Amino acid sequence: MVKAVRGSALDEFPPPREASRFDWFTIVVSLLVVVAAFLYFVRRDRAFTIGSAETRQWVLVFPADPAHQTAQDAVSQFHDRFTQGRYADICSTVEPPGGLFLDLQLRQPLPCAEYLGRVRAGLGSPEYAKETQFWGRSDGRDIELDLDYLTRYQGGNAVENFSWHIREGRIRLTSYQVQSEDALFPGDISSHSHR
Repeated sequence: MVKAVRGSALDEFPPPREASRFDWFTIVVSLLVVVAAFLYFVRRDRAFTIGSAETRQWVLVFPADPAHQTAQDAVSQFHDRFTQGRYADICSTVEPPGGLFLDLQLRQPLPCAEYLGRVRAGLGSPEYAKETQFWGRSDGRDIELDLDYLTRYQGGNAVENFSWHIREGRIRLTSYQVQSEDALFPGDISSHSHR
């Protein structure tokens, strides 16, 4: 047995410290921070998915954007075809194809051409339309646009809402709503395309 004497070399060194939980916690947290930083910098340019849904970053589309003019032209074409009774041509632009329109007066979904025929029977043909509101967004691949119009029909005034989807230069009607208190038949005409 060795006895230490005060002032000897053994007193100059503190006793060895035992590893504590705090030491392991510091090491684990440090490793997690390094791994998180690595994943952030390496994977930040790749698409981020949760399950099968892809998260996309959307930006606003402004009225000066060419997509806005494309949607305005599509509304004009809709009104021209509606006036000419070319419902099949309008319905061919509906997304999804064969989409149904909900008639709130009848409280049932109707095929596109039948619904447009009911709107025409109640309001007649459009005589004048003015855009009153615009909203749009884009993720660089898809563009979604909503345009509201105040439209004067032969049978009265109506508020129309058109929702358009543009992808690869192709525009599709995803929703159409028309509301009027001036319709020739009682009740409100309102619809939207079922997806």
